[in-house]
Amino acid sequence: MNEQRIGSTLVHSDASALIVYCPALRTAAPALMLALFGVACSIIAFASFAGLVGHSGDSASSMLALAFAGVFVLPLLGVGAVFIAIALWSALNALTVATAAGELRADRRWCGIPLAKNIVQVKLISAIDSVREARFVGIFGGARYYRLLARTPAGSILLADHLKAAEETEQIRQLFIAAIARPELADSGKCAHRTDAAEPASAN
Repeated sequence: MNEQRIGSTLVHSDASALIVYCPALRTAAPALMLALFGVACSIIAFASFAGLVGHSGDSASSMLALAFAGVFVLPLLGVGAVFIAIALWSALNALTVATAAGELRADRRWCGIPLAKNIVQVKLISAIDSVREARFVGIFGGARYYRLLARTPAGSILLADHLKAAEETEQIRQLFIAAIARPELADSGKCAHRTDAAEPASAN
């Protein structure tokens, strides 16, 4: 079985099967930014609450401190916790998609724990779409990422995510199309990466 790395994605293929593995930590950079924002919100919330408690000597001040905590501190703490949770999910989940014997199997895991599995007959796939993920903007500039979805009568199945650049996305898309022996899907479906590649560089 041949093995190659396309961006952060590992691809194993031979004449009868294709395995695409999107490993954990492939989204480490955006996950770190989310986690830092969540931690900053939590620190501000704790610092605000500590300051209120330290200066609430009488009952009136205590009531004002509780009111302020309910309006500002607790929501900010909740926002911080949500961003940290999203960062942990994003950084530590892995996706394995395999095609063999006329089936496509997608297995999602978090820290090695199985979370979800989808199995579909390849003949039911009507299109393989590429869609844009949220644009990541970091201290070293911005980057556009894509995900691939297999469209079926029961809904869409995630095939790969955090694919950077149109060339990388199209390469993995064509590998899936060849593996399921559906060449008619090559020019069908939503291809956001092709649209972005056709735009002038200044538009990005």
